[in-house]
Amino acid sequence: MVKPTHLVNQTAHHEKDTVSARAFGGTRRMKNNVTAKAFGGTQQTRNLRERYLPSAMYADPNSTPLILAPQPSNASVIEDQSIFKDVATDGLSPTSLKIENASAFDSTSQAAAESETVTEDSTFAPSVTTQLTGPLPARPNPPWPVTTPLRLERWRFHLDRCGIINDFLDLLHDIEFGFSYNSSIQTSETLVYPNMSSAHGREETISKLIEKEITAGRYKGLFTREEVEKLVGPFIAHPLGIAQKEPSSKPRLVENLSCPHSGDTKSLNALADVSDCELNWGGLLETISLLVNAPDGTQVASIDIEGAFRTIGIKPSEFWQGVVQAGNNLFAVDLATKFGGKRSGFNFERPAKAFCLIISKTYPKISLPRWVDDIMPIRYPSNSSPPYSHSIELSSIHDLGVDLGFGFAKEKSQDFGPTAKYIGFLWCFDTREVQIPEKKRLKYLNAVMLAQSTEKVSLETLRSLIGKLSHVAMIVLDGRVNMRGLWRMLANMETKKIHPKVSWKWLDAQLENLKWWEKKLDEPNIGLQLCTMEKPDDSFGLYCDASTSFGIGVVIEGKAEAFKFKPGWDSIDGVSRDIGYAEFVVLHFLIFLFFSSHKLRNHHLKAYSDNAGVVGAWKNRSSTNVAQNEVLGRILRILITRQCFLTLEYIRSEENPADAPSRGVFTDRAVKTIFRGFPKEYNEIVSRYIE
Repeated sequence: MVKPTHLVNQTAHHEKDTVSARAFGGTRRMKNNVTAKAFGGTQQTRNLRERYLPSAMYADPNSTPLILAPQPSNASVIEDQSIFKDVATDGLSPTSLKIENASAFDSTSQAAAESETVTEDSTFAPSVTTQLTGPLPARPNPPWPVTTPLRLERWRFHLDRCGIINDFLDLLHDIEFGFSYNSSIQTSETLVYPNMSSAHGREETISKLIEKEITAGRYKGLFTREEVEKLVGPFIAHPLGIAQKEPSSKPRLVENLSCPHSGDTKSLNALADVSDCELNWGGLLETISLLVNAPDGTQVASIDIEGAFRTIGIKPSEFWQGVVQAGNNLFAVDLATKFGGKRSGFNFERPAKAFCLIISKTYPKISLPRWVDDIMPIRYPSNSSPPYSHSIELSSIHDLGVDLGFGFAKEKSQDFGPTAKYIGFLWCFDTREVQIPEKKRLKYLNAVMLAQSTEKVSLETLRSLIGKLSHVAMIVLDGRVNMRGLWRMLANMETKKIHPKVSWKWLDAQLENLKWWEKKLDEPNIGLQLCTMEKPDDSFGLYCDASTSFGIGVVIEGKAEAFKFKPGWDSIDGVSRDIGYAEFVVLHFLIFLFFSSHKLRNHHLKAYSDNAGVVGAWKNRSSTNVAQNEVLGRILRILITRQCFLTLEYIRSEENPADAPSRGVFTDRAVKTIFRGFPKEYNEIVSRYIE
């Protein structure tokens, strides 16, 4: 079965993510989050073990019954105020743990982290421009405890029951004492940055959202500036804005933790250290691997952890870094991790990873790919033939999560079945297919049509449009070929450093891309039928090569044919063609001629080329050359319609059997023949070579 890197080139949200072919994509590693390192050395590690390890360890998840504790109706609060003292020496000041009632945490969905880009108004300046104006004052101990719905004792019980508590001692510590922004930012005076332009005229909406956060227990306030300074010391209030994906969607508060973006004053995000962190989010490539390797009878579900980052309590000594301005010189103190924080995703990663490990060690035959707060449980059958039976129900996962303190968004949960939505795609385990949900297809089609209806486009709108199309292109393999004009325009606009609201006129190259996408998105049920053959088949001996002085040559199973370029082939119709174009053309010939005589489906082929540029472009599913892109698209269409995939590997010229035929010479490794068929697109530039 095909490993996922053979199928797609994954692009992460807002940035391209290079993924190891052996890592199944979706894993972004920095440095290992080792407990001993994170807490300063082995003595702190011993302290953690003494604090959190029980006297009796369970070696097997089944050695003790799975017991779910009675559920408190509200959030967990660490009450002992001694934890507010400086714990930098060992981070383990003795304290008693008490679960008391507090306001329940309501939903803050992942959508807040994926909202449209909100830009800071460039005319704004902070009310205090100097970050360090004197000796740092001693900060008061805030009057509020660590506030989180996560239940420390239940985490300790389940981690111990599953035999993985030693791997998550740092998680237990941070649940008890609070997670950190891990930023070296300091200030001796309060910094209040004006709100973003999206907040202008939305005072009533902002007021309601802040009131909701206060009711949920995540904000404390409202206070005057002077009152906040007495409670937490000099503080920072970042620009606040409103994000709303669509007019009908719920508005969300967003904060720009990367402000200021320039000057001597550094932002919280700029000074945040994530060198000790790792993210293990199961993206497209990992999920494709799970799909194509799943046995018959596999079922999938979807769940969404309610609140996500907002379930992560911040350590009280850092409350001053997350104050929220509510207008009229009033402020609220935020007690939870914020969306947009450089450290936020890493902080949420640890409980999310631990939760999935607890589930997988508690219940057999299950996989749990996850992306931030979205999890797609995959349950495998206990038997090999229908009717299939399974050992886990979705309610069991919910109950275990609730026991740990997580909540789940009911409207985003889907019970086990043959298909489920995850990371923006519909995963069909019964047909081994990935599809674009119809609602999303129509939404993106409307965006493309709207873009074509205007003569100009702003940088902000172009970024959003390219983001949408790049997402679809993850499974529409010939989609990237038809984005080159859009990418070029984006690169030019960003190089000029124009304001996001400034518009440029569409050119023919971009309009051609948009027309292709309009036609594609107008098709219902867009999807990718996955090739399920894992290893590439090298038995057909597929080789190709080109020579500008003669023509092109292909070798299939030891048989070869040469094709000679016609005079002026490199400039016909005013189009400039070079060796790179010729190498793409011969690859098209190779695939076309192979399928003319081999009626294969769902097959993973391997071919060889001695042109590194073509090999690289093939892996990217895109070339910087427009003419080459056209040829690449033709090759992809041949493969996609046959549910086939091609791995193209580099070979040195002296080892390439097709090198001689590309110059009109045949050898015992490339015996002359005439293959059936001829791709008509190249009638004007090449002809069969007849000696």
